[in-house]
Amino acid sequence: MRVSLRNRWAIGCGLAGVIGIFVALPFWVVVQRIPRLKHELRVVQADVHQKKFQQLDVALGQLHATLNTVDEAGRMAVYVRLLPHYGALYANSMRLLAGGVDLTEALSIGLQGVPSDLTQHKIPALVSLLTAWKPKIGPAMPWLRKAAVAWNGVQPKDLPGLLYARWPLIDQVRQLIPSILTYAPSMASAGTTLAQVMGEPQSQRYLVMFENSGELRATGGFMTAYGYLVMSHGKVASVSSQNIYTLSSKVRYRPPASMVIHRYLYLWHWHLRDSNWSPNVPTAVQNIYKFYDSVPGAPKVNGTILVTTWFVDRLLYDVGPVTVPTNLGPVTVTAKNANYEMEYMAEKSGLSQSERKGFISVMMNTILKKAFHAHGLLLERILGTVIQALQQKLLLVNFNAGPAQNLLQQLNWAGTVDRRVSGNYLQVVDENLGGHKDNYFIKESVAVDVKKVGTRTLETVKITWVNPAPPDGNWLVVPYTAWIRLYLPTGTKLLHIHGENGPIQQYDNRVVNKTVIGTHVTIPNKLTASAPPSQGSLTYSLLLPSKIPIQQLTLQKQPGVREIHYDVNIDGVKKHLSLYQDTTLNGL
Repeated sequence: MRVSLRNRWAIGCGLAGVIGIFVALPFWVVVQRIPRLKHELRVVQADVHQKKFQQLDVALGQLHATLNTVDEAGRMAVYVRLLPHYGALYANSMRLLAGGVDLTEALSIGLQGVPSDLTQHKIPALVSLLTAWKPKIGPAMPWLRKAAVAWNGVQPKDLPGLLYARWPLIDQVRQLIPSILTYAPSMASAGTTLAQVMGEPQSQRYLVMFENSGELRATGGFMTAYGYLVMSHGKVASVSSQNIYTLSSKVRYRPPASMVIHRYLYLWHWHLRDSNWSPNVPTAVQNIYKFYDSVPGAPKVNGTILVTTWFVDRLLYDVGPVTVPTNLGPVTVTAKNANYEMEYMAEKSGLSQSERKGFISVMMNTILKKAFHAHGLLLERILGTVIQALQQKLLLVNFNAGPAQNLLQQLNWAGTVDRRVSGNYLQVVDENLGGHKDNYFIKESVAVDVKKVGTRTLETVKITWVNPAPPDGNWLVVPYTAWIRLYLPTGTKLLHIHGENGPIQQYDNRVVNKTVIGTHVTIPNKLTASAPPSQGSLTYSLLLPSKIPIQQLTLQKQPGVREIHYDVNIDGVKKHLSLYQDTTLNGL
């Protein structure tokens, strides 16, 4: 059958039209919009850094419209997904565009009705901003979730050069979205509470305890120094610090030591430096106050901040090196050498006791002053470090006031042992009783195995310690001696422990609604520098309450531990994870 000239012309026109609509038009739209996208992104970045929220709202609207146009043009070229090589570039570019459209929509919703006087008094402006945001959070959340899903699916290596070059900035925003989803609803409801915490209208004084995580304790480490942070009208009015023994010498509260402290720390009385024995931070802080309040003339405080060594390292990474004057000359402390320098000054420097203990005080005072006087991009980086440290329990806060403490609880920044867990629960609490700094080197892992045997639910928890540190003459590293406690669902029964070398304690802690089982363990050192890492383990065999739904397991992380590797096996279903923060596993 021959096609007439007229029909051929019609077919040619049709093909040309299809090519024009689905090939040339999308390409032309994208090319035309690229310069506009670059310009609008620069405008948004400038408005964010200059905190011009009214202008930012307009700029986001323009960026949203341009992104939406490019996204629609890209959808017309969906056939590109089928082409070798170009298919991956297309798919990832479209995910990036879709996430950008959703994110700008969420931000535009959140900025609607923002007060115009945010450049004036900072605290009233913060309260006004949060009050304006509160009704916008709900409508913005679905768009943020869609953006998170789209951007989490992006493979940067499969982006075109232009977008790949922008990925570091995009990735910073991508990593912020989960925090916004988690914390924005609570923060938006807490304007007046945040203002009070920041010293408006009355100044607030906080007791700061500096914990050495190299000598691990239940809330993060041995309390080696203390200080005060005073906030007034949204600004840092003063920061001070001293060694812990200056305060301890004035304490009048001297209760008898517990069995564990008496037996392994060789003390008849309980001391301030050992008062952070409970992993439940509100309980530990109340114990700290019993000692602190007995000091004649001790300033009243509005809360307590627990600062671990790992948080100090991260702050140093942000603010840069600090120089501490000593009688041996100035010592420069960095994120890489801080732990070593602190221990060297305390143990090897030959300085007097007051100078040795004062080194940490001067160092911390210098770091905190630099951090609290930061601004611009440095301030944004430090705030990110603070939020991450709160999430990972490397920085812990406890407020005396109810609303502020309730906000911390909602955000899971209070270091509270979770009383109400619908499924299974485990927290491993490691107390270094050797008086040395083994925890800088030791790697800890936990294997959890839960299975049904007839009508019984059996759980095995095996904790393994690996110490790669070479012998150092018993300076930082000695045979690791520790008191290990498991916090478990109330009603759990101990069947057997293997690997312990001390007494066994088992009791119900009604404050946190958990059964606690503890014992002592010792891990030997490496004999020579060339020897393989030393290791040891402790295994608990347990009988769980029969009504516990084992398919859900809540793992709470001990404060002051950077990470613990977990291998979980629930009736043959396995999960491997590195625990950086409290985590609940579902559907196992």
